[in-house]
Amino acid sequence: MKIKLLTACLIIGVLGITGILAFTKTELTAEKATYHKNYEKIYPPGCFINFENKKYLIREIYKYKHKLLSEYSFIASEGFATQKFVFPFEMNYNNELRKNIILRYSRNTAFVKFNSRQYQINKKRTDTLISKISDNELILFIEK
Repeated sequence: MKIKLLTACLIIGVLGITGILAFTKTELTAEKATYHKNYEKIYPPGCFINFENKKYLIREIYKYKHKLLSEYSFIASEGFATQKFVFPFEMNYNNELRKNIILRYSRNTAFVKFNSRQYQINKKRTDTLISKISDNELILFIEK
């Protein structure tokens, strides 16, 4: 009787953990990019994305795993500087990043809602959604 109860509890526990991991499986990368005609002279070629015949400089990259911010990258003159966050050990977010610790993301055919802001989808490329914020700003959402 005790073995059956222990087995049942173990099965329920494994199913519960599997369900939680399946629900929080979201892996997403959000990239903010800006266009300026002189950026190509300053930054390395690998820091750009081509969109509508312009090269947009990727300024910030937010990477989420299991709906938690796991990596933040920002542009520097020699390329990207990256800060990694390992849950629960290294969660040293600055004040600006604390707002984006937990991923709040949803989408439909026309809009993406990302961390309390809504963006219109202007272009879809396989696993990437592109939203043009203004004439010189983009945000990309790469779903995995």
